[in-house]
Amino acid sequence: LSSSSAASDVYKRQVMKRYGVDFEVGHKFRYGAETYEVTGYNPRASKYPVKILRLSDSSSRKCGISMVTAGKAVA
Repeated sequence: LSSSSAASDVYKRQVMKRYGVDFEVGHKFRYGAETYEVTGYNPRASKYPVKILRLSDSSSRKCGISMVTAGKAVA
């Protein structure tokens, strides 16, 4: 199960790079007054392909790539 999960993570990173995404799952960023974490990527969704989690209330959301790249990275 562990090697399958690792292979899945590698595949997800390859898909994200193919579509020009320069951040990885787990990337945290601030946008406005909120802090978000990237939880996934859906290459079939043209408008909002990035799955994110708002850390203040743990709500799942979707956004565009530009929102993540415009946000300020959090360490």
